[in-house]
Amino acid sequence: MTTLSRMLCLVGIAVLAYVIFFWKPREIVIELAAPQVETQVSKPQQPPKPMPRPKPLPAESTTFEPTEQPGQPIFRPLQAQPKPAQHRPVVARPKVYEWEATYNAAMDETDRSKRQERIDAAQTAINRRIVELNAGDDSPEERQTIRNAQLGLNLLKEQNEQISSKQ
Repeated sequence: MTTLSRMLCLVGIAVLAYVIFFWKPREIVIELAAPQVETQVSKPQQPPKPMPRPKPLPAESTTFEPTEQPGQPIFRPLQAQPKPAQHRPVVARPKVYEWEATYNAAMDETDRSKRQERIDAAQTAINRRIVELNAGDDSPEERQTIRNAQLGLNLLKEQNEQISSKQ
């Protein structure tokens, strides 16, 4: 049993080595006899024009007519060609909203005595803008930004209250 398994391993290794080192992709080379052309000294030769590609024949047809230039290998990809990357437009950041300046001032305030005033001013500006949005000036992006800003202000209020209660 072990002799048989060793022989099979040896044959497998030999086949693998053959495939790795000696197997090459095949290419089809079609050589057509070049037509006899008379050369004249007075006129320069023009390069041969490429032959037009014929229309594909039905599947049951077995004839193959070369369309490439003579002596050139014909390469065909085995896999479909990759599609180019999809272009996705870059979305620009919206303008700075009017209430954002007061919100940023509240978030950046380091003086504890002024922080509550800034939080109240930011909340007032946000509430004013919510009323305007409800009146008909709808902007889903701004509404989401307002929700995020309100969450930030609520966290800042809680931190301010915790610091006040410890003193």
